[in-house]
Amino acid sequence: MNVLVVAGRLPGPPWTVTGTVGLVARGLAARGHAVTVACQGVDDAEAFAPLPVVARAPYEQNGSDWPPGLGAWARRVAARAGFDAVLSLSRCAGGDVWMPLGPAPGAWMSGVIEALGPVGLAKSLYRHPGVLTAPRGSPGGGPRPARVAVIGRAGRDAARAALAPHRLDTRVVALPFFSAVRAPDALTRERWRAELRSAIGVREPDTLALVSCVGHVGGSLASVLSALPRVNGNAARGGSCVALVLARDVYHAHDCAVRAGCAQWARVLGPTSRIAPALAACDVAAVPEPAPMGADAFSRGDTGRFAADALRMARPVLAEPFAPGAELVRAVPAGGEPGLVVRCDGVEPAAAAWARALARAMDRTWRDRATLAAAAAGEDLGENAFLDALDEALHAAVAERRREPRPAPARSRKGA
Repeated sequence: MNVLVVAGRLPGPPWTVTGTVGLVARGLAARGHAVTVACQGVDDAEAFAPLPVVARAPYEQNGSDWPPGLGAWARRVAARAGFDAVLSLSRCAGGDVWMPLGPAPGAWMSGVIEALGPVGLAKSLYRHPGVLTAPRGSPGGGPRPARVAVIGRAGRDAARAALAPHRLDTRVVALPFFSAVRAPDALTRERWRAELRSAIGVREPDTLALVSCVGHVGGSLASVLSALPRVNGNAARGGSCVALVLARDVYHAHDCAVRAGCAQWARVLGPTSRIAPALAACDVAAVPEPAPMGADAFSRGDTGRFAADALRMARPVLAEPFAPGAELVRAVPAGGEPGLVVRCDGVEPAAAAWARALARAMDRTWRDRATLAAAAAGEDLGENAFLDALDEALHAAVAERRREPRPAPARSRKGA
């Protein structure tokens, strides 16, 4: 099958949407499809080689993630080349299968307001005016998608609720979580651990928590960082808890640590192409609910990839109840708990709940048990099951489209 994979702006680091787009494109090609990637712009087209890449415009480092007209352009590309199926990974374009990876317009704007305030939203809209005209519920223009693919049960339920007014809820399919990392051998893991901890000044007795914050910097990250002074005030533990924040917005992540009064126990790691060494160096992975807090998994475009990668690398996961991939922690395998769900009752500050979770992670006995459970849970999180399910959704979408009756040609009025 000749498949067109549609995406938006593709930056260089694989630990962005680019990595997922590349994994999907190469995975479908390995299953016998002829795959072409069409995007708004790509920083490194060689990363997709030998697959062909068609870019709408040259890549802009500070370009918009909401390009107006992307959907219409992608439909023209698909029509000219006669593709059998179109898989869209963008909110701004439709396809036979629609699997939006980024946030919905409302969630994006709410996240900017939460992180930067109304003035920050005004500045962001100046750079990203396309968000104001982007489709709100389903991809605008063109044929309706035959399948809407999401990852996990939480994403499936949220998508069905959001798409019911558009009569697309019956077309939602849930794909399994996936990890893109390869667990290294023991020697490589220890070398990575020693090198990174030495580089960022973390001692062996210290507990290193890798914190995911790849979207807007909001109140959830502040809650995790504000918990550090609480747990590090107990000298009897013999070591400190240090947070290594994986953040796209490095400046605001560092500013958040300063305002939380924990700059001495916080390090910030920008977009990286080497997530596996960072996971090898940490003791636990922390997944706070991303900004905007309260948005559902579908409107945020969650994939749960960070939590899946952590389990794949045998790292326990501490996750808030509605964080991406939290259901991987709630689904306790036979080997025990692969982490903790960090619950806040709404009365006490969220930092107190995170302080209890981090204190638990600093307990070596608990961490050893959770590490074994995480390793067992991560064995089933390779990308093959995810790609097989996506391939099946593509075939089902194409088969359904071929069964749809074609409109009857208009009658000529000549001679009437």
